[in-house]
Amino acid sequence: MVVDSTNKVMNAAKESIALDESLFSSKADTAQFYLENVNLTPTTHQVFEVAHIIKIVTGINCDTSLAKIILTLYPTAKIQVAVYGTESDAKDEILWAVSHFFLGCPWPTFEDNVELTDFILLLQQQASSLGFNICRPLNG
Repeated sequence: MVVDSTNKVMNAAKESIALDESLFSSKADTAQFYLENVNLTPTTHQVFEVAHIIKIVTGINCDTSLAKIILTLYPTAKIQVAVYGTESDAKDEILWAVSHFFLGCPWPTFEDNVELTDFILLLQQQASSLGFNICRPLNG
């Protein structure tokens, strides 16, 4: 899920972008997509794939129970996975949800200037402190 800063949205509005122009019309389309698909649920196989992605990318030993919890708490990720599967932008949604679940912040992007290894180490440390097992620990 792309989260724009409040300042970015307000600055765009100050520049007289009408509600039917690009920035806000794409937001309306996105909102409509989520409203239309709010009741969809990922298949058992898709939940397994979500758990696998979390485990492979973060090193957190994620089972399908944890994957279901994260998808339930982050419905945009749940909807993306249910509609598109995990071989799509849904992967970004999954990582955003995992990052927010454990650290309360989005998954880093290139603009953040964050070393991914350091971020994953922090993610693992937080997950471990919450009682989750790490299957591929990073040395820190």
